[in-house]
Parts: sequence; C-alpha cells; structure tokens
Amino acid sequence: MKTYNIKTPSSLQVMTARELERAILSSIKKPICNKDLVPSLEERHSTRRAANTIASQISCEDLTLLHECLQEASEVIDFTKQYFIQTDPHRSHFTLRQKR
Repeated sequence: MKTYNIKTPSSLQVMTARELERAILSSIKKPICNKDLVPSLEERHSTRRAANTIASQISCEDLTLLHECLQEASEVIDFTKQYFIQTDPHRSHFTLRQKR
C-alpha cells in the first residue's frame, strides 16, 4: 500500500475530521479559499454567522499550503483511482493511502 503523510497546517487543526476531509477533497483539484469551507462548517455550527467566523480564522496561506502539499502527494498517490484519507481531529497530520 502506498502511503503519504501530510502535516496539517496549524489553522486547519480546529476542524473536525469530516470537515478536514471535505477541505482535502476540494483542494486536490484547485486551491480553495475560506468561503469554500463555510458549507461544511455549517453542519457543526448552528448559524451561518458562526461558520463564517470559524472560516475567517483559517489562514489563506494554510489553505494554499494544503493545496501545494496535495500536489506533491500526487506524485505518489494517483487521485484518479481509489484512495483513502485517514484523519483524526486535532492531529498534526493526515494520511493518504492507496493500494498498489
């Protein structure tokens, strides 16, 4: 099994595992911005305002770094085939796995 570990940018560590997975899936194809995170954050927070507040606290540089790390991972992981994302809340990294 091919494995690739990526350090989770610091401002993204406040996200739940599910929210981080969605950010990863969105960021594989193109860089994302804070407003792209709001729909997944709304599921946990009761109001759109609360979700916007959390999203605004996430650094744009960290979102760009996430995209760049995923581009590096694409040398090992073929994103056109089935792969697995292993995330845990408040962890400093996440893992991408793919069968050979």
